[in-house]
Amino acid sequence: MVSVKRLLGKVVSNPAGQPVGTVSGLLVDPGPMRLVGLLVTRMGLFRSPQMLYWQDALLGEGRLTVESVNVLRPLSEIAPSWWSTHREPGVWGRPLYDNAGGFLGLLSDLMIDRRGRVVGCRVSNGVLKDLITGQPELVGTMEMKVDGEGLELVGGDRHQA
Repeated sequence: MVSVKRLLGKVVSNPAGQPVGTVSGLLVDPGPMRLVGLLVTRMGLFRSPQMLYWQDALLGEGRLTVESVNVLRPLSEIAPSWWSTHREPGVWGRPLYDNAGGFLGLLSDLMIDRRGRVVGCRVSNGVLKDLITGQPELVGTMEMKVDGEGLELVGGDRHQA
């Protein structure tokens, strides 16, 4: 499992190891609950963000590699239904519920597998409680609730982070 928040700020390099940009945001498709892309802010004079589809990124030993800069796409390819860290409502802070409808907390991080599928999350119950008890890590299948805002953890398992 990979923490999605830990991808933020990572340098994206070409195969020769030259930096192309840095990860500045995330894109999640809430339907199948998977990471579909990253926002990459290019290096150089014009530091404009572009989109990188998750399947075009190679994650290995603490770095992200792309075949070439040609895999970076314009932001216009971002689907309006995708949750993002660069627009509201964003990814973080969405309410998470258990199967019975009980409130578990607010989404603070997503855990993904190598294919980008969301396999768990971290939940915040407020700054003070997080400092005292830590953020619980919940592993299981998540589905978007009918309201389109919240998430439901289906068959989850709870661990302390």
